[in-house]
Amino acid sequence: MNDPIYSNSEFASEPESAVRMNPGSSLLVALGIGLVAGAIIHFLRPAPTPQQRLARLVEDIEDRLRDAAKPALNKASDLAMDGAEALSGRLHRGEAQVEKLLRGATRRLRQLVP
Repeated sequence: MNDPIYSNSEFASEPESAVRMNPGSSLLVALGIGLVAGAIIHFLRPAPTPQQRLARLVEDIEDRLRDAAKPALNKASDLAMDGAEALSGRLHRGEAQVEKLLRGATRRLRQLVP
């Protein structure tokens, strides 16, 4: 291994053996690298503008209001469907009554006309 040019298998086996010999240290190093990378990304990202923060706030309020109003909207929808069904039933009964009235009137008119 004193040879300055390593083969691919020798180069790949060195980190693997180091990780196997010191798993705790390897885990801490990986965690540190992840934290540093996250911090760099966080600081390089531009800060949101006031308009973006306001838009995000309004979207959050809208979502919360939608979630809070959902049960009331469902109940109103159910009541509207019940009302529509009741009205439909009354219309059908009304149509039947009008039809009965017209049949009776037609019968009376036929009796009057020779």
